[in-house]
Formats: sequence, structure tokens, C-alpha cells
Amino acid sequence: MRVPRLPLPPCSPRGRVGLTAVAVCAAGVAAAPATASAASRVVLAPSEPDVAHVAAQGGTVAWLTGRQLRSGEVRPRSLAVRDAGATTARPLALRLPEGTDGIDVGTDASGRPLALLGTKSHTWTVPLTPGVAPVARRIPGSARWGAVAMFRGRVAYTRISSGRPTVLVARRPGAPGRKTFTFPRPYAPVELALGRGDVVFAHGYRPVDAGVADAVWRIAGSSARQVLRQSTGGASENGMGRPTLTHDGARVNVSRWNVGGGHPNDLTTFSTTSGRMLSTVQAATDPGSEAVYQLGLDAGESVISAASYAGCSSPSDPVADAAPCLGLTLLTR
Repeated sequence: MRVPRLPLPPCSPRGRVGLTAVAVCAAGVAAAPATASAASRVVLAPSEPDVAHVAAQGGTVAWLTGRQLRSGEVRPRSLAVRDAGATTARPLALRLPEGTDGIDVGTDASGRPLALLGTKSHTWTVPLTPGVAPVARRIPGSARWGAVAMFRGRVAYTRISSGRPTVLVARRPGAPGRKTFTFPRPYAPVELALGRGDVVFAHGYRPVDAGVADAVWRIAGSSARQVLRQSTGGASENGMGRPTLTHDGARVNVSRWNVGGGHPNDLTTFSTTSGRMLSTVQAATDPGSEAVYQLGLDAGESVISAASYAGCSSPSDPVADAAPCLGLTLLTR
């Protein structure tokens, strides 16, 4: 089964894609967001060809690019990576598995980065270490997997069990999984992050006109607690980015975005071992988008991609005196 991921919007003067939600902290009163310091910006990928999906772990970032269809979706055709510490992208000479429609970034048992590519039928791994041939290998037993994450060779994934989406954790790819969490109705899994001690952060979404649409649960063994949520409704548009793990597996970052005002644009960091909220800072902004998905990396870095475009300029749809549409940008300290 495919790895479900939030799509990025088509590069048009005004196109919006994302989950509609109002950001609210579920763990009591949220910490007041600090102001993010100025960061240097490096364009890793322009807005065209279209960036379809972006994932990261530690300092490694990988993304799929492809051709935009009339439906607004992007059909992935190629894979690129930003190695930890680099300021340029590295395209991979790889033919994507047929039907690739999602990506995650994990690490193998030795801590080496790899991409997890999802199709409707299986999940595949691709090594991302420089100098290693980027060969796609199917994970045994990955049929009917949904969202997936990997840390130090251990795997978390979702699968339908008794009609309900369930999170399982396995000690290695291909090994039997242990059930840890079942999403409450009517939530569907979007993304997972797996950290130290087999702790999982699970992002779920439910389509509603008003009320909580996005939620993140911290799952430790058979215990689960909702640590972040967003609501939808009103005149604004809101959404949540994917949980992103640091290289040591000790912290998870989650961003929230808003268009229209009145709700947070922020990046929150949690401890995987305690579940405690460590910090909340204002999310980055970009002149070529109304709101961004922000993935927090190691060493204070992050990458941003567009959650909502407005009046930006692209090669195929130029707008005079407008900022370039946001593709994928690296923010460094």
C-alpha cells in the first residue's frame, strides 16, 4: 500500500493544498512562540519541475519531483537528496518503482540514511549514502502498509486491522510487527516518526467542517497520548506538517501553518523519551508562498516547501514583479 503523504500545491499564482485546521496545543497551554532568528537561504529545488513529496531525518532531506497532472497532483519521476551538511542537491540515478507515490527518510541498523518509497502494493528502501548505488529493494512483508518510518533499522508502519488503521513496530524490516496503537475513528494515518525506545509520533487527519482535523499522538509501548492538534473552521486555512526526527532519535519537530490570521504558524519540538514540549518558535516565511510546511533538521537547520501559493511567479506562469514560487529551500543558521 502507498505511503500517504500531504501533497504539495501546483505552482500557480494562487493554488492551495493542505489540511484545513486551526492550531491548538493538546498538552495544556502551549508555550508562547519565540521569534525565529534570521537564517541563510539556499534553494535546493526550484518550483519547476514540481516537488511532489519531501521527507527528512537528521540532516538528510529527500524529495520526489515530477510532472503536474491536470488534476493538480504530481506524478513522481525522480528522486533527489540533500546530504547532511551539504548546501546542494544530489540527483539519484534511479528508476522509481512503478506507482511510487510517497517518500520517507530513515536510517538502517548502522545509522546510514535511506529513502522509503511507497507504492500501492509495497514499500521499498533506497540507500542515500554518497558513493553507494541507489538500488530500490522491496521490504519483505510490506504489502498493505500505509504510513511508514524507520530508525536504526527498526520499523514503524500502519496497516488496517479489523477495519481500523493500526500502528505496528518491528525490530527489523520483514520481521513481525507488534501492535501499539489504533487510530480513533474517524482519523486516518498521514505520517509517522519513529525514535528512541521505539517511541512513535503518529500524525492523523479527519475531514471535518469544524473541530479537530489534525492530531499527533506520542505512542510509547501500549500507551498513547495526544500531544498536538489543530482545528478547522472559520475564515482561515490551516494545516500541519509531518513529524520529523533528529538523527539521534531524541527529538521530533512538527510544524503548523495558517493562512488568514488568528492561528499559529509555528514549529514545535518534542522530546521522544519524555514527550515533553521542548520549544515552540515562529515558523519560517517565504515571499513566494502564503504559508509553508517546515521540516526541522539537526543543527538548527530546516527546509521549507509551500503549503499555499499566492501571486508568485513560475516559469510556466510568470507574474510581473512577483516573488518566485517556492520549491524547496534550506534554511541554515
